Amino acid sequence: MPVTHSLQPLPAAAHAVPGHAAPDPTRRFPVADVAGYAAVRLFEERARGADPFFELTDRNAGAVAALCRALDGIPGALELAAGRSHQYAPAQALRRLGSDPLGFLAGGAGRSTRVDAERSLRLASPAERLLWERLSVFAGSFDKAAVAEVCGFGALTPDTAAEALLRLAPGLLSDAGPGRYRLPLSVRAYAARRLAHGPAGDGATTARRHRERCRVAAERAAQLWRAGAQREARALALRELPELRAAMNPLAAGGPGAALEIAVSLWFLWSACGMAAEGRRHVERALAVHPAPRPARALWLAAWLVAAFGESHGADPLLVEAWTEAVHEGEDACLAYLSHLRGTIALWEHRYEDAAAEYREGLELLPADPEFGPGREALRAAHTLAVARTDPASVPVEDGLPDGPPDGPADLWARSWVSYAHALVQRHEGRPALARTELLSALRTQFALDDTLGQAFSAELLAELEADQGRYAEAARLLGAVSRTRPHAAAAPRVQHTVRTRLTPQVFRAAYTSGARTPLRELLPELAG
Repeated sequence: MPVTHSLQPLPAAAHAVPGHAAPDPTRRFPVADVAGYAAVRLFEERARGADPFFELTDRNAGAVAALCRALDGIPGALELAAGRSHQYAPAQALRRLGSDPLGFLAGGAGRSTRVDAERSLRLASPAERLLWERLSVFAGSFDKAAVAEVCGFGALTPDTAAEALLRLAPGLLSDAGPGRYRLPLSVRAYAARRLAHGPAGDGATTARRHRERCRVAAERAAQLWRAGAQREARALALRELPELRAAMNPLAAGGPGAALEIAVSLWFLWSACGMAAEGRRHVERALAVHPAPRPARALWLAAWLVAAFGESHGADPLLVEAWTEAVHEGEDACLAYLSHLRGTIALWEHRYEDAAAEYREGLELLPADPEFGPGREALRAAHTLAVARTDPASVPVEDGLPDGPPDGPADLWARSWVSYAHALVQRHEGRPALARTELLSALRTQFALDDTLGQAFSAELLAELEADQGRYAEAARLLGAVSRTRPHAAAAPRVQHTVRTRLTPQVFRAAYTSGARTPLRELLPELAG
């Protein structure tokens, strides 16, 4: 099979396994479904050269297909991965590629990739060669503005960097949208090695500029969230997430402080957009290597992610440390958010009076214009939620939601929790139809932001409405649909006991299991489409 040079990979349809055909590598997958792809055939041929006993089977076909996709079907990269078949099974190679792609690819022989790249480099201008090396700092896709900002310095000005990008564009992958490009992983590994051994300081400067761009992007996303443009904030953070992940490596030159600064800016992505597990990994990894004293803001975020998405008692040491550091640093906003967190734990434990008191204290402590975190409207929403439990008559639900708060822009995420609180009151006052309308309003925002925590509580209140009407199987299905996303720290929903007593064990189990296998949106016909 002829080998193409790495700066101009063959189309994915020719060599790589397309997206719909790359299976879960941990499951058995029919060989016949992937064996026809050129990339798979090349991998199999080279793997047998390295390990005469290698065989493509139903057991490893999924991992081989996933490897081919991850390596963009680049022959040189496939040869490198296949050449290690005597060391790693395909699934092991895939894990190593995922955990340290540059190390995995740059650490081996990679002769085909190196020869192809060097051949292409000889034909490139000095500016193109320099840009190609600097592009290796991008973990994902990039556009012309990002390239000019990160790579345009020294011998390569922003303008010449943008011009060189246009000349290199035909040899880059462009599957990330119009005007966005990325280096194939194997090419990036080789380019990164050249950058590391290039002119003194060039690699460090490129990495520093990339890290600074990530810091600015994270703060820009946080500003959009505070300004009420929450869908735009989420979209920006997700688009830049490959770069942000790289910048949150606490062992990089920026250290754990820089990693935590970005992680705290992205608090909303972890807390309100369904990515708590990843956020917790980033924060805890950076805190683990941060010298004492550790920053209060990061400790607050770690405590919130542990309490909200883990076990509430696991947050206690972090709460104590965070409070101590917040007092020492004079971080009033952090003190306010810690009160909010304690209130949330109390709310989930059905200690509603304690929750209301903690939320009131948080509102008193929070500065008028906090620099980070959920903000005043989110704390107001939490207080409204607690009051809806302790004194529902004092919540003015008949007036509905105002167009915006008196002292700032609308916070859609906070408003979804206010809608939830209003639904509690409407149910308490015997207006189930209005309660359902409020919950569906909350869920529209929660689906748009992928707020799995909010979805869980809204679905459980919907289950209570269903049970009130005697529709116990429907209630069980709703409970099953959010069984994996509700916080472990929260007490079991009271409606679950009601439903269990009204249904036979077999009927309850069947309905609950059916819900667990069904996306929540499919159980809500009003939100279809």
